[in-house]
Amino acid sequence: MTEKELIDRLARMGPTDKQTDRMLERILNPAAKPRFALKPSYRIALPTLVILLLSLYWLPALQQKQNKEIPQLTSVVAPFAVEFGLPRAIHAGTLGKFLNYNGSRYTFLEDGAAYDLSGWKVEEQGVLGTLQYDIAADIQNGGTKGYSSRDLATTYMNGGTIYALPGYAPAFRLAVSYEGRYYIAELSGKTDDGVIDAKEFVSLADLSRMTMRIEWLDHQGTTVMQVWDAKKDIRKWSNLIAESIPIEKLTDEQYERLAKARSSDRSFQARWVLRDGTSIVMYLVPDLSLLTIGNGNYELSKTFLEMYSKEILLTD
Repeated sequence: MTEKELIDRLARMGPTDKQTDRMLERILNPAAKPRFALKPSYRIALPTLVILLLSLYWLPALQQKQNKEIPQLTSVVAPFAVEFGLPRAIHAGTLGKFLNYNGSRYTFLEDGAAYDLSGWKVEEQGVLGTLQYDIAADIQNGGTKGYSSRDLATTYMNGGTIYALPGYAPAFRLAVSYEGRYYIAELSGKTDDGVIDAKEFVSLADLSRMTMRIEWLDHQGTTVMQVWDAKKDIRKWSNLIAESIPIEKLTDEQYERLAKARSSDRSFQARWVLRDGTSIVMYLVPDLSLLTIGNGNYELSKTFLEMYSKEILLTD
């Protein structure tokens, strides 16, 4: 059939000129298939759907990879004894094993126990400094050298080498190498005895991601009263802790009330059990609106106290 014969037959069927041109184009060019035109709403929705499906596939794998990168920290050697007491201004009146680095104070985990960090190539992280000022000796001599606030000063493992700890911000945790063993120190305050901003601590510790569960314990830390392990709950309590307001100095009356509360059943511990096997313990006295993180005291936010009354107080 010639093109002229085809046109004549189509004309007798009565289609419009536009219909004729379209039909003729399809017949003479069968490979040129019409393209399906998506509505604008579909053009937006389809890429979003593709991204969602990919995220559902890759996100669990990514989270698993991140969790594998978190070192399991196991103490292997009991801590050495420290035979001196430190004034309240340095470590709240308790025996303290800590170091000063970059304007911050770090307390040794588990009272200075050694940890197994084999396989983590800590020394490849690069040396951050060497502990070279003995705070203990300075205090015993009256503190005339002012080592308690000097960077690279320490009450423990003087002469040790400081490294970054893989998987952590150096502003939160450090590794100390001493005579072939490793020790871990965690952010607890400032070298000038200032209080760390609660939001900054929560961020540096990466609590929302690193926490496996939160345990609410009695004042002695022997009885677990409540546990949260859902990510939404961990995120919620992390945000509430971050709202706490630093208290630079407690009054004598507050110290007395705090001491009484800690000897009663109105003082509690919040233990943040991390994915590395270690924990961060915070002390709370809701009746006094007080929170202790490291060496610092904080005023609990109104939102925290409301949530405490709603989710914890009623279940005590």
